[in-house]
Parts: sequence; C-alpha cells; structure tokens
Amino acid sequence: MKTAMKILSVAVFAAFFACVADAAPPVTVFEEGRQGPYANFLYTGTPEIVSVRQVPEKPQQGQEVLVTALVRANTQAAGMPVKKVTVSYSTDNAASWTTLEMLRDDRDPDFYLATLPAADKGVTVLYYVSAYDRAGSVSSEMPGMVSGFPEQPRNLITVTDEDAPDEALHPDVDVLELGVGHDDQFFYVQARVQGKPGKGNMVGQGAYMYLFPVLNLDKTTGIGDFMSMDMLAYAPMLGQMMGFGEYGLFRIAEVMQTKKGIEGADVKFKKGPDSLNFRFNRAALGDIPSGKIEFGLLTMAATSFEAMYPQEASPFVTAYLRTHSYTVAPRGKTEALALKAGAAEIDITPPVGTPLAGYGGRQGKPSTGVHDPLMAQALVLQAGDRKMVFLTSDFLLMRRSMYKDIAARVEAELGIPREFVIASGSHAHCSSGGMFPELALLGGNVRPGLYAETLEKFVAVVRQADAALQPARLGFGTGDAAGYSSNRVNKGGPVDPDLRVMRVDKADGKPLAVLFNFGTHPTVLGDSVMEFSSDFVGPARAAITDAFPGAVAMFNNGTQGNQSPSCPGDCGGGFERAEKTGRGLGAIAVSVAKKIKTQDKLPVTILSREIILQPDYDIRVTMAGLRFGDTAMLTIPGEMFVELADPVKKLARDKGIGNLFLLGLTNDGIGYIVTPEAYQARVYESTFALFGPNQGPFIQKQLMELMDML
Repeated sequence: MKTAMKILSVAVFAAFFACVADAAPPVTVFEEGRQGPYANFLYTGTPEIVSVRQVPEKPQQGQEVLVTALVRANTQAAGMPVKKVTVSYSTDNAASWTTLEMLRDDRDPDFYLATLPAADKGVTVLYYVSAYDRAGSVSSEMPGMVSGFPEQPRNLITVTDEDAPDEALHPDVDVLELGVGHDDQFFYVQARVQGKPGKGNMVGQGAYMYLFPVLNLDKTTGIGDFMSMDMLAYAPMLGQMMGFGEYGLFRIAEVMQTKKGIEGADVKFKKGPDSLNFRFNRAALGDIPSGKIEFGLLTMAATSFEAMYPQEASPFVTAYLRTHSYTVAPRGKTEALALKAGAAEIDITPPVGTPLAGYGGRQGKPSTGVHDPLMAQALVLQAGDRKMVFLTSDFLLMRRSMYKDIAARVEAELGIPREFVIASGSHAHCSSGGMFPELALLGGNVRPGLYAETLEKFVAVVRQADAALQPARLGFGTGDAAGYSSNRVNKGGPVDPDLRVMRVDKADGKPLAVLFNFGTHPTVLGDSVMEFSSDFVGPARAAITDAFPGAVAMFNNGTQGNQSPSCPGDCGGGFERAEKTGRGLGAIAVSVAKKIKTQDKLPVTILSREIILQPDYDIRVTMAGLRFGDTAMLTIPGEMFVELADPVKKLARDKGIGNLFLLGLTNDGIGYIVTPEAYQARVYESTFALFGPNQGPFIQKQLMELMDML
C-alpha cells in the first residue's frame, strides 16, 4: 500500500508540474472595447428553446416537478452564446411569478434543469422558460396575459440594455428596457429610454426615429429583410415629412410607395414620461404556425439629411407564444396505462489485453483471455405514450459520464427523454477496465477509443430493444436469498436477503425479460484471475434463460456496499464457485418469476432528482424514483451500506409498497455510501466514501424523500 501511495504521489506531482510547464500565456483582452458603441443589432439570433418538459408529467400532491429545457445558441442567425436560462412559475393564475435560474447540465451544455416545489392538490401551476444570451437578448416563452398596460404592466417579457452609459448618445435615444407581451388579440410593446422620448426638430436636437422590427419568423428569415419586415415606428418629424402618421405598423418598402400602414393593425399609442407604449392587433402579422415572434428596437437621430444612422439598438426579444401548466392531482389517482416492451442483449467484451477492472492489486496488467463474455442488456418499457429504458451491464461502475452520454444519445436518436434512462453496472471485478481515467488505480490506463466503442454498443442495444417494442405484461415479486450474502465489514452484521424480480411478458404470457435485483459484491473471483468474466452474474442469467428460453435476463445490484457473496454448501472455489453461486441465485429468481402474475396495464409514476454533492466542484448525481402499482424502484448512485436502507424499506411498507427495488450503482458510481459510524471507524470502505461522514445519511434522506413522493 505504501508503494502504491508513493507511485500515486509521484504521478500527481508529475502531472502538476507538467501542467505548469505547458501553461498557456494569458488571453489578450482589449479592455477598451467595452466602451465602444457595440452594434448588437448585428447579432439578432436569440437563443433557441428547442424543447421544454417536466417529470412527472401529471404531478400529484407532494411531488416535486423537474423541469428540463434544451436550449442552444442560434448559430444560423449570428447568435451569441447562451448566458443563462431561467424558469418562472406561478400558482396564482399569473398574478405573481417566482423565477429560478436553471442548472446547466455537467455533460451537455445545451441542457438545463430546475425543480419546482411540490404544491397542494387542485393548485394549477403555470411556468415558462427564458434564455438569455451574452448580449442581453432573450428568448422567452410567454407568461400570462398582459394586464395593467401601460401604467403598471404585468406579464411583459423585458430585456434591459446593459451597455455602459455613452456620452455620444442623446439620452432620449439611449434605450434602457424593451418589454413585449400579448393576449388573445393584441401584442404589447413598451420601450423605456434614459430621457424623455424626443419629439425632435431639425434645427435643435434633430429628428428622432424609433423603429421596432417585428419579425414573424414564419414569414421572414431575420433582420436582413429590413425593407419588407413588419415595423412599428414612432417618428413624428419624419412621419410628417414622408406623409404617413407619426406612428404605426408598416413595411418600409410599402409605405414609401403607398404611405399607408398595415391594414387591420389597429395600432394604439401612448407616450409616457420615459416610455413609448404600443398595442396592435396580432392578426396583422398573419398566421404564426411556429408561435415565434421576434422584437427589437432601433433608435436613430438626424441632425441633417446627411447624418442619419442607427444610434442605439436594444437587445432583441424572441417570444414563444406558449406557456406550460399542470394541475396537481390528489395522491393515489394515477391512471393505469397500457404497456409495451422490447428487450435486447449485446456483447461488450473488449479486446484481450485490455486491463481488467476491480482490483488495484492487478496494477493495471493486461487481461489474458475471456472466460465468459461481458454483456449488456436493454429493456425499453412503454406505459401509455411514455417510454423508459433499463440498461444493465457487466461493468464495474456505470460512471456518470457514460450514463449521461448514453442518455443524451438515446434522447437524440430515439426521442426517449434522458431523465427516463436508468443505467447500471453489476460491479463485476473481472469486467473491463481501460475506460475511465479516474478509475485507473482499479482499472488500468485508458485504452484509446474503448469508451467511444462501448458507448456505441450501449446505444445500439437500446436501439434494438426499442425496435422490438410489442404489447407486454408486467409483474413483480420478492424472494428469500438468505445465505447468498454476508456482511464483509462486521462479521454477522446485517444483510438484505431479499431478491426482487421484475418479469416482463409478451402479450401471450411468455417471458420477454426477467430482471432480478440483489445486493452483494460480484467478487467470487479474486485478483489472481486475469480473464474477463461476469463473475456469478453470468451463470445467474444463464439459469434464468434456461428456464425461460428467448427471454433476456438482467441483473441490477442492490445495497451491496458492505455485502460479500456467499455460497451455501460445498461450492468449491474460483470459477466453479462463481458458477454455483450464480446458478443458486438464478434458481431463486426463476422460482419467484414463475409465481408472478403479470398485468397488461399498470399505473406508472416517474420522478427524477438532480443532486449536487460537492458544490465547490459542481459534482452531481441523478437519482430516480419509479412506481408501478404497488411496486417501487429507487436508484442509488454508488455502493450503499445495507443498514442505510432500513428506514427506506420501512417507509415503503408503511405506504403499502409490496416490492421495493433498490437499484445500486445506477446512473453513477461515486464510491461507498457508508454509515457515519463506519466512516469514523476508518474501515476500508470509508477510504472511498468521498464526500465525508454525512454522505450516507444525505443519500438516505434523498431516498426517503423520493419514496415519500411516490
């Protein structure tokens, strides 16, 4: 151990000094550029709010709601990078709003998350998402209908011009804020300037013109269509000279010929002490199938006919004419949904020579062969019109990086929301290393290309399962696997003998997939074994497929942090012992599965929680809760000690849950999740409890809260 620590220390210092030696010079910055008249009207492409959704889709009393948004910079229209994304929600019919800044995903910079608090039954929650770019422009879904306009307007989308004060601009044309809103009939536009909106004269301060481009994005591609786009204007002096009214909605090319505004616009105008306020008929813009309208404000001043040019441009606003809402239902009123399922399996064994994962004692040496293949299984389950994915694998740890990459790819290719992807590793200690640099001590150096190749296989097996969707039936059961695990920290200490089974049948009742959940380390095989193997997991799956030919067998570990495998009777050692241990567990799973009665409809609830474990370094995990009738599933992002689950299991029983699946090492593998007592006792597992003595109770609390919301 001391030698290993010395090697590790040398490696860390070498990496540090290498970074110092290769440090790049600082980036050159032109600080004075901040004082220039930055022409943000050249960057009109506000962020694109690609999609917004919520989990659960039909919230019940006491359930939080996870809101997610896919937001991208509009690079097709000279868009700026996204600066922040917010979600605003109201529980009083848009009379007031609470705004939360959404969390940017740690793997996908275009994906954002926020959690809305639980509400009482019968409460209707409205919400909308807004995205701001670095120029201050905004894309926003709409809040409620506008009221109190213009004196005390409510429910306007507003952008503030963040330009530094510029002495070259007259205050009357220095834009401070632009706000837009709508109701069923009208659009509303309000502009505030630094001074009093000028009337202007050609011998004094000049003639002022305020132009408001209004882009129906179904009719125009952008501000490049300046001459033909719809334009609100307030230009008293120029209007009189050109022969049209001092304000109106028009198209420049047409007004220069006809001197008439757009028919039916019905523009109403009111000038405030420091504002211009317009209302006009939204029907004048024509059909808006996309529901997207872009607004801007350009101000111009003319001291002579030769000196007329844009003086100022506001940030732009793109309004998405939509909002979101849900009404909180009473608890226990979830509708039973028709089920479909598809399952598939794929070989993920890496090339021989790739290091094995699981034991530091191997020192990253290359593998010498394949005893039995490493496999991954996918089950796509559809309830009503909503799909979810269960992905199991012979992986030491399903690290968050891999889980997030799989989930994003599945969403992009198959349309299954990434929040509905549940991915786990069995924790087999003869599985593939060479993939995660942070696990190099346990799995050897990274092999170039292996991560990408394995990711492709995971996505492929989900794709195959999705393509095989068919009407299905679902059922659950729990059996007793006493004698197949022991407490490896405290001899005679607590164990969890429950072996839980999910059986998925085709419409004819023949098993399509069988998943079993049991908590123990797949460490029958020691570090002297240099061949790839699934340990006892492969033989357990084989026992299931022998009993149910054609079915895909799946294993998800449980609360195995302090659990070692046992084998009742004389089981021998090595691969023989792994075979007998697995076959014994598989036989119990088969026995339970045969007693399960499946159903073609079940009420289904899905919850998802994003949790920050280390705020300083933005280290996060995703935890999910699922309920199928009287069965619940909770995901655990690591190796949890079995006794930490006891209060969770009691709460489940109190809530009438007949089967509780505790899916360990799922959606991440953050190390051991130990009790405070074990942490203070400095047991081996506490060395890899990376977030301190209270991490165990913290994860336990998250499980309790998810269980309570289910």
